[in-house]
Amino acid sequence: MVSTYGHNRRNLVQLGQPVHAGEPIAEVGSRGESTGPHLHFQIEQAGEPINRVTFYQHRGLALCR
Repeated sequence: MVSTYGHNRRNLVQLGQPVHAGEPIAEVGSRGESTGPHLHFQIEQAGEPINRVTFYQHRGLALCR
């Protein structure tokens, strides 16, 4: 499993660092091929993107919107 948080202005954590729910991990930005400030959040399994809402629902969790 790989989670991607793209277009950040600045990351606040390092790869592999443990984080807790609600903890800030990055500052929103518009880096790369972006149309404006936003967060591109993607989960991949075996190298393929999967539905992130379903991913969290199957684990009894809600995805914040």
